[in-house]
Amino acid sequence: MKKRNEILRRAAALVTAAVMLTGSAGDYAALSVQAEETSVTERSVTEEKVFALEELPDSNELLAGYIDQLFYGDTGRTVSELGIVGDKKLTDPNEKKMYRELKASIEDIADGSRTSSVISVSGLSIEVSEWERSVKKVLSYLLMDCPYSLYWFDKNSAVVNAKGSGTTVRITTFSFTVAGEYQGGGRYVTNTSKMAAAKHAVSYAKEIAAKHAAEPDREKLTSYCREICSLVSYNTSAANGGTAYGNPWQIIWVFDRDPSTNVVCEGYSKAFQYLCDLSSFEGNTVCYTATGVMGDGRKSGNHMWNIVTLNGANYLVDVTNCDSGGAGSDDVFGLLERVELLMEYGCLPYVMRFERYRESPLRGMYVTIARWANQPGLFC
Repeated sequence: MKKRNEILRRAAALVTAAVMLTGSAGDYAALSVQAEETSVTERSVTEEKVFALEELPDSNELLAGYIDQLFYGDTGRTVSELGIVGDKKLTDPNEKKMYRELKASIEDIADGSRTSSVISVSGLSIEVSEWERSVKKVLSYLLMDCPYSLYWFDKNSAVVNAKGSGTTVRITTFSFTVAGEYQGGGRYVTNTSKMAAAKHAVSYAKEIAAKHAAEPDREKLTSYCREICSLVSYNTSAANGGTAYGNPWQIIWVFDRDPSTNVVCEGYSKAFQYLCDLSSFEGNTVCYTATGVMGDGRKSGNHMWNIVTLNGANYLVDVTNCDSGGAGSDDVFGLLERVELLMEYGCLPYVMRFERYRESPLRGMYVTIARWANQPGLFC
């Protein structure tokens, strides 16, 4: 539910931004135009203009939305963010042609299958006096319909060149400047490896889910936890601050099979959630993602983990702290497994506090488990 609400919040914000761009019917004032070159003769026409684009969110926010769309877009579990408003609203055949070809190329750039951000659309027949207005309409709908796929775009401006003959424009060429972090060999060329990373990560995550598909629910969940911990380590540098929100908080760096790319708790929990979302469980097993503040009585900080409902019981799954060297590596899992075993045979667990529990970063969690287990009325 939280993921759905978050996606709806992002979608609402982006639609608002798009409305600010498009304005009322026939009004595209937010897209300012600057003439660069104009040359008209009886035989040919060439015009080049800069269209200033405004109101798109930060690249990292768009990347997060694109990742959600890529990982969950084919599962039917979330709201689709890839719009088709422009395809429905644009009735002029020239505008629809530009929209469709640009949209397809933008999506190809986003998933790494195309590197050039210079996109030409030919076979047009637009009056010279109308081409600028048509381009504004097309760009406005593109910003509305596929904002996340434009995470690689620097959002400042797009240079559009129009060519034709007489008073008719036949070809429009759009040049979108690539944001510095995604640039390859120039301002209009993307870095293939960076752009294709998300696509490869999705593929590998699905391989992991398929590998454990035949396992019983409990074993499957344990396998997912171990797979994630074998792929990444905790990104202490990002957790300590000074790193912009981005890949260390996302799923990509978990499943990219690159040992040098690591994540914080958000990446661990999102990865576990995604593997569960890809799975078919035998019983009514469900995985949720939770966020909050975790503390040990001395210090606290924001944290993200999972809760799994298995055989009618709820289990806390903290993949981050189950990783090698994590604050609760093995200990918490071992404690809960022993409690479950006792309960399975009708025995009441009793957790004794060893004095050194005070030294553990998970002191608060141990205290909570002890209080719960030592008061059978809470769960019997």
